[in-house]
Amino acid sequence: MTNDPDVTIVIVSWNTRDILRDCLASVFDQSRRATFEVLVVDNANSGTTAGTTETAASYARAVSGGGWVTLVIGEEDRTVCEGFPPEEMASSIRKIHPDRLILVGERGRNLRPGGFGKRIAYADTLEAARDLALRETPAGGAVVLAVKTWR
Repeated sequence: MTNDPDVTIVIVSWNTRDILRDCLASVFDQSRRATFEVLVVDNANSGTTAGTTETAASYARAVSGGGWVTLVIGEEDRTVCEGFPPEEMASSIRKIHPDRLILVGERGRNLRPGGFGKRIAYADTLEAARDLALRETPAGGAVVLAVKTWR
């Protein structure tokens, strides 16, 4: 995010969608006397799909007050288990219609979602994409990371 928060909350998750949803709701329901960011670390969850990506983006938009959403999507390594097919990535991008789109990896570079113009960027790694997303997402916005990586 463009402004440094007072607090960073890191939540590590592994195949805990319902618990994670409740945890995030609790965090965002708390007092906002301090600025904060929430980083959810998906610890080798096998469930990154078009459906989970779209649900996460919908939730991110809701908790950011209907505001800015940056979507980071793709595959970091071609040898991932249970890959994220390009047609599913493209479908999710169209449904989410993020304010900023960052495509990761070779498959990401080969996607050509229309209508994004200068709002699209490319990165070779999840780390590079995350750093770019955090720099370019305005305060109060949300970043959704939907990138398959090697486990």
